[in-house]
Amino acid sequence: MKRQVVAVVIGSLFALPAFAGAGAAKTSQQVLAELIQAERTGDVVANAETGEKAYQVYPSAYPAHAAAPAKSRDEVLAELVQAERAGDVVTDAETGAKANQLYPSAYPARSQTARKSRAEVLAELVAAERNGSIVANAETGALEKDL
Repeated sequence: MKRQVVAVVIGSLFALPAFAGAGAAKTSQQVLAELIQAERTGDVVANAETGEKAYQVYPSAYPAHAAAPAKSRDEVLAELVQAERAGDVVTDAETGAKANQLYPSAYPARSQTARKSRAEVLAELVAAERNGSIVANAETGALEKDL
């Protein structure tokens, strides 16, 4: 097990520079802190063939992860009925095309939601920074104004 974890860590360290340009810029200390946290919680890939994480392969070695809240049978059936009405079910397994893509005239058109302009989003960001309503800690969800 230790060899696998060491191999994953070493592989992760070599892969980090490749991802450095993606998304928001992070310092090496932030990346290292994230890696250490992932190792502690077992949130690193332990089996490359299946993609299982270490906490899935060795559950007794890591703290328990919170399970996603389960949906009731009625909720799942209601979602299925809604998806069938909207044509959001895969009908061509080879291509993965949905019914509303293959037969658009048979299903109601999707409503286009109004999108915000870049200027509106930037204005919201500036306002959020001003009043401290930006999340400062992603793990706890604490806002800057609460710290």
